[in-house]
Order: sequence, then structure tokens, then C-alpha cells
Amino acid sequence: MSSVKVDVRVLNNGLEVDTARARPVRLIRTDSAIEGIREMFGGVVYAGLVYPLWYGDYIELSDQAFTKESTPEFIELGDEIPYAMDVSDDRDSVGVQLSEGDWYVESNRWGHYVVFDAEEPDAEVIAGKLDDELGLVSWDASHRAADNSRRYNWFARLNLAPNLDKATVTERVREVLDTFTTESESRSPELKLIPESPRSVEELLRAEAEARSFGETLARDLAAQSSEIEYLQVTVSNLTTANADLQRELTRSGNRARTHQAQIEKLAADATAVTDSHQAERLLLTKHIAELQSSLTEITERLPSASAADKASAVLTLEVQAERVRATQSQLNCERAEDERDAAMQQWLATDEERAAIQRQLTEATAQLESRAEADVRLSNKVDALQAQLLEVSDLDKQLAVRKEARRGQGKRLSVQEFITDVLKGLEVAERDIETLLTYPNPAKTFRFLTMLANQEDVHSVAPRDHRGLGNYTGWWEIQNINTGHGGSADMGRIYYTRDGRGLRAVVHLKKNDEEQAQFLRVNLGRPGRSRARR
Repeated sequence: MSSVKVDVRVLNNGLEVDTARARPVRLIRTDSAIEGIREMFGGVVYAGLVYPLWYGDYIELSDQAFTKESTPEFIELGDEIPYAMDVSDDRDSVGVQLSEGDWYVESNRWGHYVVFDAEEPDAEVIAGKLDDELGLVSWDASHRAADNSRRYNWFARLNLAPNLDKATVTERVREVLDTFTTESESRSPELKLIPESPRSVEELLRAEAEARSFGETLARDLAAQSSEIEYLQVTVSNLTTANADLQRELTRSGNRARTHQAQIEKLAADATAVTDSHQAERLLLTKHIAELQSSLTEITERLPSASAADKASAVLTLEVQAERVRATQSQLNCERAEDERDAAMQQWLATDEERAAIQRQLTEATAQLESRAEADVRLSNKVDALQAQLLEVSDLDKQLAVRKEARRGQGKRLSVQEFITDVLKGLEVAERDIETLLTYPNPAKTFRFLTMLANQEDVHSVAPRDHRGLGNYTGWWEIQNINTGHGGSADMGRIYYTRDGRGLRAVVHLKKNDEEQAQFLRVNLGRPGRSRARR
């Protein structure tokens, strides 16, 4: 049965950036009911992910997104769409913008979060304190701006009832964090200065240059493919015209051949009829000559004793019969001459060479027509393929423009880390893993495997010897012996990845030795009582 399809407005932090036409509505199921939000609600796919569909048929790119694999069901045609929030709910009433120094509380439909800035060792202490005093569901590096439009280094999801108001949560958090906070000037949420090392600046400039080069290459490829399509369209048009001309010439050649054949058949029939007629007339002439000979013999035998009248009668009879013979002979001579002319004409029209030439023309014309038809099919297929590529390139160009416009509206510029995170959308990679990747002199092979994981491609088929399960860590896989470009440890790159209910998570590691690797795995692939998850 067909699914419900809607035209969806695409918002990014409240700013409309795109319109998605005729998108099928999927069914998103959550683990538990949250106040103001249904356990099951509609969603649509945009840029490869499923976003909640809100009343008024719009999606918000800052919302939590789901994978298509986790939302296989669709709303059938005729059923009511269960929107992500009831009509009476006010989404903008949650999360009033506050200046809280280095930390801030965000409350949304998923629960209560504390976002804060700190170095990683201090972040562990802060998260431990919050866990001890209030209880945590998870904590990890933050990859998006809070609802006050400011980006923080870390987030911690509190294990508090969702129906608690934000003011109460903020006050309880303040009581816990008073031991860590110091007096400082309030920083503008519009601007956050983060000192970067010279290598980070260099990497950023290189990423910008690569992005600019990619855009220029994309524009050139688009122009080249457009020109090639125009050329092929002109070629197809010319071939179509030539094909029509050849078809008309073939039709004319066929008509001439059929006319010649009909003429040959008519001449043959006429010749047969004339031959039969002449044969009958020759028999008649032979009979007349025989009668004339018989009369002449009879007259010769009676002539000595015949009277003058008998002699005159015999002469007259001989003259009449002789005249009849001469007339018949003359007619036969005339008809024989006509037969000779007809035979010459027939021979001219129906020689083997003429028939062979006509047959060759027909064969060549047919072969040319079939060859043109095959060329038309090949060109048509190529044009279709190029047009499909052009649509894909145009769609990619549109998505890049939408993302660029969205980021321009936010007044922000992508860092190298954000650029890589955007490319690896669909794969959870922590910021420290991206920084590890950027320390590689040659990160190409590692980045290739990460891209394959993000695109859900089969890594085992590319590296069957270096892809294996990760020992005692159930559900984790390892890609080993990855060349990093480091002298003396070029093949010590490692990628560990696992799949949970929300997608793929990957960890990047530069192995030093077995002991160091075991310590790294214990620290990063799960700490007892403190799991890590992505917001």
C-alpha cells in the first residue's frame, strides 16, 4: 500500500533553508514516552537521516536524527500523521537563553543536559561530581550548539525526571558546581575565541583550500558534463535526421526494386504470350505453304490439258494463296522484330548485374539502418546516464549550498574538525579521535576506512586480513595495520568500531605497543558504570 507523502519545510535553528518535496512519512518509535511527545511520531528523510516531523509539516536540523534502518515503517495512505508534538504544545517555551559563565542547563523533550567548557581531565572530575550528586545517564564531547546558540566542549545528560522545570534543575546544578565555578565575565554567545595551535590553523587553511578546490572541480565537472550532454543531444538529433533520410531512401530503393521486379515479370509474361502466339501463326503459315504446294502440284499436272479458263483460275488461286503466305510472313517478321526489341529491353532490365546491384543497395541500406539504430540506442543510454549524473551533481551542489547558507546564517565558519564530522555524517567519531587523525602525516587510508563505515560499505572486502573481531569486547571490531605515515610505526594505525541501536561509533588509535593498546581499550571502549553516548 502507498505511504503518505508531504512537502516539508527544512529549518536550521529556526531559519528556513530548503524545501523537500513529496517525502514519504516514516514512523519513529522511541523507547519511552516523554511529556509532550508521543512514543510514536512521524519523520521524513533529509540528507540521509530521519528527522521528526512537526505540526505544520516542517523539520528542524538541530533535532536528534534517526537512521533509516531504525525507522523501517511508513505511515500508510489514509492514516492520520502522528506529529512529533501536539498542536497545543509550544516548542519555543523550553530553554530560555541564560548567561551561566562556563556552564549552562538545556532542557528539551529528551531530558535535562548540563553543557560546560573544561579541559578533559577537569571534565571527568566535573562529570563525576554531577554523577555522584544528581546522577548521569551519559556524558561526552559536545558536537552541536546549545539552545542559547553557544557551543560548549562537553555535555552531561542528567538522570532527572523530565517534568522538572528548568529553573529547579538549574538551581540544583548550581549547588553542585559552585565548588568548581569562579567569577568571570559573561562571554557573548555570538563569539567564542578558542586559541588554536599553528598546526590547527594550518590544517584549517588546508581544509578550506581543499573545500574551495572541490567546489571549483565540481563546477568544472558540471559544466563539462552539461557541454557533453548538449553535444550528444545535437549528435542524437543529427543521427535522427540522418536516420529518417536513410529510411526514406531505403523506402524509395525498395519501391524502385519492386517496380523493376514487376516490369520484369510483366515482360516475361508478355514474351511467353507472344511466343505462344507466334508458334500458332507459324503452324498456320506452314499449313498455307503445304496447301500452296499441293495446289501447285495439282495445277502442274492438269495444266497441259486445261482450258484457258482453268489456267486463269489456277493462276488466280496461286496468287491468292501466295499473297496470303506473303502477308503472314510479313506479319511474322514484324512481330519477330518487336520480340527482339522486347527481349533486348527485358535483358537490359533483368540482367544478373542489375538484380545484384539492387540487392546490394537493399542490403547496404538495411545494414546502415540497423547500425544507426544501434548507435541511437547507445547514445540514448549514454545521454540518460549523463543526465542522471548531472541530477546527482546538481542535488549534491544544492545540498552543499544549503549547508553553506545555513552555516552563514549561524555566523560561523567550519573548523577542520567540524568539516570532517560533516563529511562523516552517520558515523559517531569523538573530537579527540579527529585530533588523533590530524596528527597522522598521511591520514588518507584511515579517512578512507572511516568514510566507508559512514557510507555503510563492506570494509572486510577491502581489508579481509586486517579486519577482525576485538577479543573480549563483544560487538566491537578492529581494522588494524593502517598506514599513518609515521616513521617507524607506519602501520600502527587502528580503528575500533561498533554498532548500537542508534548507528555506528568509531574510535581512532595510534598503537604504540600491546600493553599501551590494552590500556587504551580499557579506557575508551566503556568505563564501568559510565557509558558514553551521542546527543
